[in-house]
Amino acid sequence: RPIGKPVNPALLYAKLLQWLPPVAADGPATPGDAAPPRPPLGQRLAEVAELSLPAALHYMGGDEARLERLLQVFVRTYRDPARGFAPEPTPDAPARWRSTAHSLRGACASIGAEALAREIQAFELALGRGDTPAPLPQWADTAQALQQRLMALVQALEPVLAAEGPAA
Repeated sequence: RPIGKPVNPALLYAKLLQWLPPVAADGPATPGDAAPPRPPLGQRLAEVAELSLPAALHYMGGDEARLERLLQVFVRTYRDPARGFAPEPTPDAPARWRSTAHSLRGACASIGAEALAREIQAFELALGRGDTPAPLPQWADTAQALQQRLMALVQALEPVLAAEGPAA
């Protein structure tokens, strides 16, 4: 089914994941190198308080493998702080933050980070109303707080998604 505008981020990610190849392991495994099996994704994500597994699985049609690939794309994308909210209160900051919020809101919702998605949406709506005060300190603080939550989410997901699984 084609993707029309306005773009539904969950549908877009789902379509992308249909065409992206699965992430391959690094090199062939030898019989002596067999690692213990990884726990199911839901069990590994239990420690990531920011995520709602039922919501994320809903967007992925219940497909845990697809969700895991989406989470890997999310981590690779937002590991770079430049992809998030740069809190420098320059004159063009509200436009930058609004653009970032627009794409990040959908990405967070798609992976089940519902609370963060709602806060980003509130920030986006406030910026869209033109509520920004001239010096922008309040909005810079909000952008910085959202950026910190985004980075904390990425850092919490990295060990969960590591190829060798969580350390014992």
